Amino acid sequence: MHTQSGAFTGVGGLELFYQGWLPDSAPKARVIICHGLAEHGGRYAHVAAALTARGFAVWVHDHRGHGRSEGLRGYVERFDMYVEDMHTFIQQEVPPAPKTFMYGHSFGSVVTLPYVLRFPAALDGIILTGTALSPGADITPAVIAIVKPDESAPAPVRRTEAARILRAKGRRSDKNAKVEKSMKSSKIDKTKTNDKERRRRAIPKKSVKRRKSR
Repeated sequence: MHTQSGAFTGVGGLELFYQGWLPDSAPKARVIICHGLAEHGGRYAHVAAALTARGFAVWVHDHRGHGRSEGLRGYVERFDMYVEDMHTFIQQEVPPAPKTFMYGHSFGSVVTLPYVLRFPAALDGIILTGTALSPGADITPAVIAIVKPDESAPAPVRRTEAARILRAKGRRSDKNAKVEKSMKSSKIDKTKTNDKERRRRAIPKKSVKRRKSR
């Protein structure tokens, strides 16, 4: 695997950073990654490593206002700019390959969808994860079962932000369970406390004689 990086001019003249991971032999297809909100293309290096090992070329650019690209952080004047930037990137900077797929994660999936509607001939397929959509009535349970993650696949392929969050939550839950168990074991034994109280009450009080004042 070898890498490339550079910059291109997006809508409005902004300079946008991009990078690519290429297999050692001619790629059988190219995968264009559309990253999520408040992140950058470098976060997908593990995805690129897994895909290039299987003969795919992987390309990603940092959205305007993200990563090493210019622009006010997290701001866009109109949403179509993301789509137009992506199209310019693919047409000008990404070397051709037999097939082209776009992988959009989270916010990136929201950019991928209008892109494929506007430029359907530019892609052979799309992959969406963490998207704000639910399967329609025409998507059968059998199809949903087919597209579920393959648990036998190598870890880098299955590793997603959601999985990391779930593992983090699991660790916190284990820690909370240990703390709760410790608190329960340190509680005062009410039975022993009540026995002590009964014995204290059973002891007669000593009479105190007061000297009469003269």
